[in-house]
Amino acid sequence: MLAMRPEQMESLAAAAVGEFEGRMLAHIEEYFPAHHAILGEEPLRATIRLGIERGQAHGFTTERDLHHTIPLMLLLGSFFDEDPLLPWVGTILGDAKAPDPSQRAERLYDEAMAYLDAVVGEDGELLRRALERLLERPLTERWEARSRQVEGQIVALLREVWPEKAGYVRPGVLVEVAQGAVAAARTHEVSGDLGPPLCGLFALLLGSGFAADPQFPWLTRILADRSAEGRPTKAARLHDAGMAFAEQWLART
Repeated sequence: MLAMRPEQMESLAAAAVGEFEGRMLAHIEEYFPAHHAILGEEPLRATIRLGIERGQAHGFTTERDLHHTIPLMLLLGSFFDEDPLLPWVGTILGDAKAPDPSQRAERLYDEAMAYLDAVVGEDGELLRRALERLLERPLTERWEARSRQVEGQIVALLREVWPEKAGYVRPGVLVEVAQGAVAAARTHEVSGDLGPPLCGLFALLLGSGFAADPQFPWLTRILADRSAEGRPTKAARLHDAGMAFAEQWLART
C-alpha cells in the first residue's frame, strides 16, 4: 500500500480546503449577492477560512455544518459565537443535551433565521431603516459627549439607531456592549469624543468582533493605524468610512 508522507497529507488537506472555499464562495455569490458584491472576493475567502477554523472549535467539521454556520458570519458578524448581543448562540452551542454537532448547527441556523426576521426584517427593511437613521442624522450631529454618562449615552444611541436589535436583549447586555465600546476605543487609540460611540455602533451593526473581522478590511486597517499621523484623525476616518459603507449597503439592498 502506498504510504503518504505528512507533507503530502497536509497538501491534500489544503487542496480540499481550497476546493470547499471555492464552492462556498459560489454559494455566497448566488444566495448573498449583496455581500459578495460589497465585501469582495478576498475578504470573503478570508472569512470562509476563519469560519472553518472557528467551526472546528465547535465540532462543525462537515461541509453541511459549515454551510449552516459560515453564512451566519455574514449575517451576524464573523465572531457571532461570542457576541454579547446574541446570548442565544452560546446557549445552543453549549447545550449538553445536544452532543451531535450537526444538530446544533441546524438548530443554530433555524434560531438565527427567526432572530433575523425579528431584528433585520423578512426583507431586510429593519436594517435598512437603521442605516437610514444614521445617514439622516450622522453621529457627528447627534452625539454630545458627557464624560460621566458616556456608557448610558451609548446605550441610548444603540436603542435609537436600531431599536429592534437593541430591544432584543435585556438592558444589562447593552451596558456590557457600551463598556466594551469604551474599552475598544481606548485599546485601538480612537481618540476624541466620537471614539466610544463609533465602536458601539460598529458592535451593533457589524458584530462585537468588528475590530478583527476579515469582512471589513477598511475598518481593521484604520483601527490598526498607530502612526503619529493616523491617530489624531482615526475617529473621523472611521466615521466617514462607516457612512460610506452604510450608503453602499443601502444602494445594493
